[in-house]
Amino acid sequence: MGKLGVKVPLDSLVVPSPNEQYIAIASNGGELAIYNVSTMKSVALGHIQISPDANWDYMKPSWNPWFSDSSALCFSTGGSIYVTSPDGARVEEVGRKVSGYLPVPSPDGRSIAYVTFLSQPMSVRPDLTFWGEASVWVIHRGQNESIRVTQPTRDTTLDLRWLDPAMLIFDRMNDQAFPETHSRIWTVRVPNTPGG
Repeated sequence: MGKLGVKVPLDSLVVPSPNEQYIAIASNGGELAIYNVSTMKSVALGHIQISPDANWDYMKPSWNPWFSDSSALCFSTGGSIYVTSPDGARVEEVGRKVSGYLPVPSPDGRSIAYVTFLSQPMSVRPDLTFWGEASVWVIHRGQNESIRVTQPTRDTTLDLRWLDPAMLIFDRMNDQAFPETHSRIWTVRVPNTPGG
């Protein structure tokens, strides 16, 4: 990013679009900017929330907001999930007040998956917050109701992806001093996929 002359806060996620035309730059609870590689200009899309954890550098999540054709990206802000074009000209609210984190579009662009959490004291440090009780949800664009595809567990989720338009893959990490020794990868089939 330094070679492109773009200043990026150190805690930011930097995510290129699939066609490498755009770069999403976002910090948790900060601003989302889209840099256009061809024009060498960026567009500020406003405040976003990737994770509920204000101290996200401790266990920073992974997030890829891009639609597979690079025509749009999704993000969470103000208790809603939005889909926008990279230039910010077209913005669509997904559902009515769909509140969640780590939103990611399906490969066909018809659905958005996201995660919800509840806060609880960490088992090893009760003075700190652990964002567990993670549940994975899916909302089909054009519909108002989300579908819960996993039951909540005490664990947290830091990465959520689509394997295909009907299957999600995600991680679960429990509340331990060294969670990497207790991490698990899960898949879940998404019911009632439009066109599926």
